[in-house]
Amino acid sequence: TTFWPTAEQSQRIAKSYCPNDGKAGLQETRIAQLKYPLADRGTRHPVPAGGLFSTARDVGRFCQMVLNDGVFDGHRVLSAAAVLQMTSKQTGAAVKQGYGFGWEVGDGWCGHGGACSTHMSINRKGGWITVFLVQHAGFPLDGDQCHAAFETTAERWLDEMRPARSHQGAE
Repeated sequence: TTFWPTAEQSQRIAKSYCPNDGKAGLQETRIAQLKYPLADRGTRHPVPAGGLFSTARDVGRFCQMVLNDGVFDGHRVLSAAAVLQMTSKQTGAAVKQGYGFGWEVGDGWCGHGGACSTHMSINRKGGWITVFLVQHAGFPLDGDQCHAAFETTAERWLDEMRPARSHQGAE
């Protein structure tokens, strides 16, 4: 996970696509908020709107650490108090949507969306996370619709699996 991918890492970054001029197909596009080349530390600075590059594994591990109140793989990474502050509503009552420090927050969940409709969610009540990695730059459908469908499907699948897992654990 880095703000400045190396030349080798840059070769592995998923390409972003947007509708072509005729809206009949797709064309490759760049992340609009970024300066290229991505590894250039002289002219490109870390930005919160699409500047952090990671893998599904790293994002999943980070989310697992947050879900475990700052502990990952038996090691404390962040204090439980820091995680609580990060994932608790910091915006006033006049702001309908809740935001923590770097997170959108709700009742028992928190998440963060990235450039091109990527998203990570932590369901603290249910004890599960989702990592949604797409490169959706201006598709005809809204990226939030795709993400919502993914979350709904994941939650439904987990609900169906819980009885089977509980039964297997009892054996």
